[in-house]
Amino acid sequence: MSEEKENVEKNGKGKSEPAKTSNSHPLIQNENLYNSIAEIVEGLNNTRNLVNVTANMNPARNLTDVTANMNPARDLANITANMNHFKHLTDVTANMNPARNLANVTANMNHFKHLTDVTANMNPARDLANITANMNHFKHLTDVTANMNPARDLANVTANMNHFKHLTDVTANMNPARDLANVTANMNHFKHLTESVGSLNINKRLSAMAESPLKKINSNWLLSDSVIKSISLNNNEIEAREIFNKIPKEKFEIGQEYDEKNDALEYVLKNNEDKYSVPFSDVVSTLAVSDFLTSISTTEIFDFYNYLVKFPMLGITHAIGEKIFKEISKVKLTEYKDLVLFRVRDRDVLKNDIPYSDLEMFEAPFGMANHGRFNVIGQGELYTCSDDDVALKEIVRDEEHLRYDFIKWELQEPVRLLELSSLDNAIGKYISIDKANNTNAYLVPNFLSQCAKIHGITGISYVSVIDKSATNYVFFDFEKKWFKTIDRLTDVKSNGEAT
Repeated sequence: MSEEKENVEKNGKGKSEPAKTSNSHPLIQNENLYNSIAEIVEGLNNTRNLVNVTANMNPARNLTDVTANMNPARDLANITANMNHFKHLTDVTANMNPARNLANVTANMNHFKHLTDVTANMNPARDLANITANMNHFKHLTDVTANMNPARDLANVTANMNHFKHLTDVTANMNPARDLANVTANMNHFKHLTESVGSLNINKRLSAMAESPLKKINSNWLLSDSVIKSISLNNNEIEAREIFNKIPKEKFEIGQEYDEKNDALEYVLKNNEDKYSVPFSDVVSTLAVSDFLTSISTTEIFDFYNYLVKFPMLGITHAIGEKIFKEISKVKLTEYKDLVLFRVRDRDVLKNDIPYSDLEMFEAPFGMANHGRFNVIGQGELYTCSDDDVALKEIVRDEEHLRYDFIKWELQEPVRLLELSSLDNAIGKYISIDKANNTNAYLVPNFLSQCAKIHGITGISYVSVIDKSATNYVFFDFEKKWFKTIDRLTDVKSNGEAT
């Protein structure tokens, strides 16, 4: 202890060092040597471990494990896939255009900004109102489309085009200087009329107007000149108003429809309830039956006409057809005797240069007769006239190859005919008009004549189309022996001269 204390004091340090025993190994006392020996021992230990590891290594086994995990097809596929991916990256890189891509990015940013602006301007309430308004407009267009009628609209367009053409023609014919002169002349004429009015007896004139036939007609129909003309009456406005006075305005109206056959607009009488129409050219002939069969109304006879248009051979199956069939047997007939009659037939000399015989003058061979007012196609009734010149004028045509054969008969037997000669009824007006262009105009008269024929009524009489001083006689049921030949004339030209 005294030794250690002494050492402390000599070092001047307040801390003691371990005392070295006198029996310590000299190698241990050398620190560096000790560390070296420790490293050698550690290296020996590592070498021993490496030897152990090496002893555990089996190259053949390890190579077998690696080979077992190898899959050439899979690995080749992976390599190919990686190569394709690399090629795709190469293509993408080659197609990259920094400037273009930057422009696209900028454009997309502007588009996004535009969308942002649009979104900012959106007003749900307002936009909903606009959508609702557009839907209502679309519904209106749908309704308009549903009401469209191509045929009717085409007819209206055609009418307007014709009207425009008429206006163009009128404008082309205008002459300001001439028109001014006419206006001046009319003003002078008006001045003259004004001076003349003072000398008129107004009361007397009004009284005369009250007695005029037109004043007596109480008709609510407004008939323009074109409407009256389309009825094809030979007479004037008075007769047109007489006819329309019988048509109930609450059930019918005047309209226009496109006539495909003549490629033109035509006036028609439209039924407001049953939605059918009657061309003006057929109105008079159809209405005629109700004049002497007064139990049949105007509406009924037009309904019957519409039925015949659809089923021309089945008139008797309609209620009005059955009624006409029954009523005609009750009509009062007029007896005629000692009649002198004329008949004329045309002949085409290019086909037949031999005049007709007495028997051939009676009627055309069955199946060759044309459609007429009172006969169906193929059934020629015997049409005669009280005047030879009128008989020719009724059938004459200005064709060089036609010749006309005449025969004059004296009726040997009294006959009772259906009298239709009065011009005070519609059928009298109908038979005094020119031959119809539309054979539907013959539907009701043909049915009437067939009913008369089956009831044994010999025929009808009516005023000539050409000359109202002459009378035509149509025979449905007759015997040739009733007619005695008085005279014959053949090969007459259209001008009335014999060849």
